[in-house]
Amino acid sequence: MRRKVLIALLLLTLPFSLLDSLAQMGKLYDVDNQLSSSFTNQVFIDNDGLLWVATRNGLCRYDGYQFRVFDKKTHGDMTNNYVNCIAQDRQNRFYLGMFGGLMTFDGASFREMKVIDREGNETHTYVICFLMCSDGDILVGTSGNGVLRVDSPSQAHQLGGDLASAVTIHSMVEDNKGLIWIATDHHGLLVYDKRRGKVLQRYLDDESMQSYVRRVGKDRQGRIYVGTSRQGVLRLEGGTFRHIAATGNRSVTALYCNSSNQMVIGYDGSGLSILDPATGSVVEYNASSYAAAGRQYTY
Repeated sequence: MRRKVLIALLLLTLPFSLLDSLAQMGKLYDVDNQLSSSFTNQVFIDNDGLLWVATRNGLCRYDGYQFRVFDKKTHGDMTNNYVNCIAQDRQNRFYLGMFGGLMTFDGASFREMKVIDREGNETHTYVICFLMCSDGDILVGTSGNGVLRVDSPSQAHQLGGDLASAVTIHSMVEDNKGLIWIATDHHGLLVYDKRRGKVLQRYLDDESMQSYVRRVGKDRQGRIYVGTSRQGVLRLEGGTFRHIAATGNRSVTALYCNSSNQMVIGYDGSGLSILDPATGSVVEYNASSYAAAGRQYTY
């Protein structure tokens, strides 16, 4: 759902807890104040601590003083201005999920990556998310081509086998055992062993839930959480996902664990809440400025 988004630079106080950050009013930026677009898709902190904002009208980098915009006007080698997500590998190379495919960025120039489908044909796809795995592998979630695996900075290929039917991927997370948890559209939550190329287990794939899984995350103890579009947040307990009552039936658009081991939950149009896994307590932040801090945070 399209929403006007303002980026609060209080995020730059990381790695302090978000609760402390929220207590401080940061400066707000939008299309009228340095950002290239008020429609933001991801806020990202790179390996050097710089803040990047992926927007529908270019890529913005904040250096502590102001934003610099990267778009087709400033960099003709960008395929388009619609940047949906961003990641960075161990060599400090950036990967960009674009409307129509993948690009890399070395800080100076952009390069388009080839995307190869299961039949071996070059294709274009809409990139939704990245997962930087602990072993250095890079997985890419798409709409239309399921999960991609990056072969090199110039190419990625679509994974088949047990993942062949999972066409749209909303988010992914790696657990403490190296297994990949994949939030899909119409197939619920998949637990994937990429070393064996097999889906080991499926959750929330019954008709009442399979189309509503949107986000997957984990806390520092390795517990798995799922954000849905109709039933708030669920947590895996004893092999079963149980609803966290305080999250109600709200639509979850962001889910991550911050540096204080709190689960930060962003809702579509209804703010943020902070869940403490140790106590089960939930603190609500309903101010629109906090709700508008971006669809996805990556640290």
